[in-house]
Parts: sequence; structure tokens; C-alpha cells
Amino acid sequence: VDRRWMREAAATPANDLLNSRIRDVAGGLRRGGGYLWPSPDKWAGGTTQDLMLGKDRILRAGRGTYCCGVTLETFWRGWLAYAKDYSVPFMGGITLAQARELQRAWFCIGTRKGALDALVPPGLGVEVAAADARPGDFAQFWRASGLGHSVMVLGVAQNRISYFSTQRSTNGIGSTTEPLPAETYVVRPVVPS
Repeated sequence: VDRRWMREAAATPANDLLNSRIRDVAGGLRRGGGYLWPSPDKWAGGTTQDLMLGKDRILRAGRGTYCCGVTLETFWRGWLAYAKDYSVPFMGGITLAQARELQRAWFCIGTRKGALDALVPPGLGVEVAAADARPGDFAQFWRASGLGHSVMVLGVAQNRISYFSTQRSTNGIGSTTEPLPAETYVVRPVVPS
């Protein structure tokens, strides 16, 4: 796979504006709030608010958050802001079926790659190497212990990853740094052409 092409394809003014909206959402989410995984409420989506596509609910907010929910919420709300600010179709006109499939892949249902497998097939993201990740990219990683985590990248340096998500160590929404796991999948959100 030619990763140089992927990086260059993601470098456009529209994609930079989308990235800015996504990072704005992350910056605006209230820190803490409790981390609930596994969630005692089987219907809660780990988000701070319901995620809607028109009148259809994709995820329902619950009492606490967990990683897949908060990272998908950050992406979703960033796209909503971008679509509103620039009068473009939300996620390029995503259908309800596509939105539900995107949510399932983001939550690693049937895949280990999470956000990568959620965004690349519908043209909403491009894969990037972990070493090339930049703030606003999303990653799904699997630690040697077998525990996975869905995060928004803040930076990668010296074989460490700084990220925004929700986790026990921050009692919910917050940022932290840890060694970069060997099994890490990174995707850069893009505006479909």
C-alpha cells in the first residue's frame, strides 16, 4: 500500500476544515463524567448525547461514557458542524443503512480495525501509518493484554501515543499518553469527493 498517496489525498482545505471541527468538538466535551465499560445499560451507546441521522437514532446516550461511543460522537458532531458551516450534505449524504454499518464497524463488531473499517469503505477516511498520525485522526489499538481502545489522536512521538477518549484513568472523558501498541489502526477523516 502506497501510504504517501494516502497522506497526500487527505491534505486538502476541506479535510483540514473537517479536522478542525472534529477537534473543536473534542475540546468542548466536558471532562470526566464517569467511564462505564462494560455498560450496565445494554442500550446505551457510550455517548454524552444521542447521535441522530435525521429522525433516526443511531446511538442513545447513557449515564456514563465508553471509548467507542465518545470517539464516534466526536467524529459525528464534528461532521454535523462542518456540514452546517459549509452547507454540504452530512457525511456526503450517508444513508441510514450506511450510518448503522459505520457505527457497527466503529464499535469493532466484525472487525478489529474500528474507525478505520468504519470510515474507509464509504469514502469518509483514509488509512495512515501510526507514525504519520496527526491530531484529529482516529485510532483503534489493541494492547498486548488484549484490551482494545478507540481514541482520537493528539500526537505520536517516541513510540508513544497521546490521545483523547474516555477511560478509567481519567474517570471518563479526558486525555492521556501511553506506549504505542504494536496493533494500531489509524484513519484520517476526509470529505468525500
